[in-house]
Amino acid sequence: MAKCGRLLLAAVACASAACFADPVFEVAHETTFDPAKAGWKLVFADEFDGTELDAGKWYRPHFARKQRMDIAPDGNGHLVFKVKRNEKGRFPNTYLYSIPEYTYGYFEARVKFTKGLGWWAASWVHGASKENPFLDGIEVDTFEDFFTRLVDGHPLRDRMAHSLHTKIGSHGVSQQVTTSVEPPVDGWHTIACKWRPLAFEFYLDGRLTGSYTAFNNAACIRPLHAVLSVEDMQGKKWLQNAGREGAEDGEYIVDYVRIWKDPEEEKVPQIVWKDVDCQRVFTPTGKVENFMVVAKSPVEDDPITETYLFDNGFMVGSSLTRPYKFEVPFVAETFTNASYGRFRCTRNGKWPPFDAYPHVFVAFARTQSGRVGHSAPIFRIVADTPSPAPFEGKAASIPGSVEVWRFDAGGPEVSYHRLPGKKFSQKGARVRETEQLDCSKGSLGVTYAGEWVNYTVDVAKSGTYQANLRYGAPMRSENCVDLLVDGRYATSFTLTANDNFAWAPSQTSSARLELEAGRHVLTVLFRSQLMFGGLDFIAQP
Repeated sequence: MAKCGRLLLAAVACASAACFADPVFEVAHETTFDPAKAGWKLVFADEFDGTELDAGKWYRPHFARKQRMDIAPDGNGHLVFKVKRNEKGRFPNTYLYSIPEYTYGYFEARVKFTKGLGWWAASWVHGASKENPFLDGIEVDTFEDFFTRLVDGHPLRDRMAHSLHTKIGSHGVSQQVTTSVEPPVDGWHTIACKWRPLAFEFYLDGRLTGSYTAFNNAACIRPLHAVLSVEDMQGKKWLQNAGREGAEDGEYIVDYVRIWKDPEEEKVPQIVWKDVDCQRVFTPTGKVENFMVVAKSPVEDDPITETYLFDNGFMVGSSLTRPYKFEVPFVAETFTNASYGRFRCTRNGKWPPFDAYPHVFVAFARTQSGRVGHSAPIFRIVADTPSPAPFEGKAASIPGSVEVWRFDAGGPEVSYHRLPGKKFSQKGARVRETEQLDCSKGSLGVTYAGEWVNYTVDVAKSGTYQANLRYGAPMRSENCVDLLVDGRYATSFTLTANDNFAWAPSQTSSARLELEAGRHVLTVLFRSQLMFGGLDFIAQP
């Protein structure tokens, strides 16, 4: 966020009398759609010619690298997943991700829906993960065909499902709609997700079959991959008896995958935050902050008509007239009374977190014709500004190294924030086992978007330093880690995936920052999944 470009920091909400009330929010949906006829630009295509999978377009993610299902073009222009049971009689969950990611577009595939017992096929759109739609992405299931199965003696059914799975940390919201499929059900069908800034729309054979708006679910600003997958369904109670008996091998066949972009995206409104402290991240409970957004349409006869405020993907307010002002008191009631608070977790019945987990705000502006643009994200962590609390009373020295396991004393929500319910991946090598962090002598993680950890340091001399962050990140997605100094943004580290799909922190990302002599608290704020291996600081001439 150099000069407020990468990470803008503030807390915002609607300042009108209708503050946090449900705004009028309508999104027009086209009942039929053909991207080529609509003039959309083809930006990704694989027709699966030949007999080898294009390694420049697809990869198997780290969590599927040991799943050896045969996936290859058949020489006739089709990609074929050969679905076979393993030695335990189960079907290995297998995923294929597009290497490129895209923010908004029309994600299209032509497939044959499957009917084999014991497994199902899917096409979806997904980010680095789905812990937060403003940090690392969302899961949009264009189709899942688990309903096209022989269940309880019934013949092949004519239903398939569209789903959307969103999280704020460990608190998830899942929604699903089903639609009928024209016969033959297991014949060729074209299935697509049209992703716009304020809506997800699903099309089957060119006709609209379902939709979610950002008001009844969530908005996402992170680039997403196209995904093809096969998953085991045996023993899943929510699928009734599908796959419990008579599991059978089969094939999932894909004719093509294409991704289209709307050329009108160049004409979306520009929206920026005004009069904001771009550096401060931590804010105490109860603080009230004021803010303003400036929105401008690049098309003279297409004026701005509405602006909306979202927190961690969920709408919290709107402003329909200039100046677009926002104000928020940081108390729990502010958020539970807003749309944000309506989305009780559908999996554990709990509300989204209010404090310690970062609030990530994004403002959207819509024009009279329906074009939508959004701002850069704004962060606030509801907690006191970190105070020095070095582990065992000894701060790390700069220049020098910050050892990953010597994070500050004070416990959760004081020296670190760990998402609840996450499993420990370093059970045998963990140190400081009374703490919730999953940390060994050499690494911390796997981390999740929104987690953070503090380290107290003593800087010997004021000046410019090169900071080298050691990490391992096997997911091929746009990721970064932010570094705060005394609760204020200092710099960011850009992460790239390693080629060997290893979590071990064998990679390095570098950034420069200014540090004043004396004692400070560094906060490492994670935006995605990775293994964190520590920091090295080198004084610059």
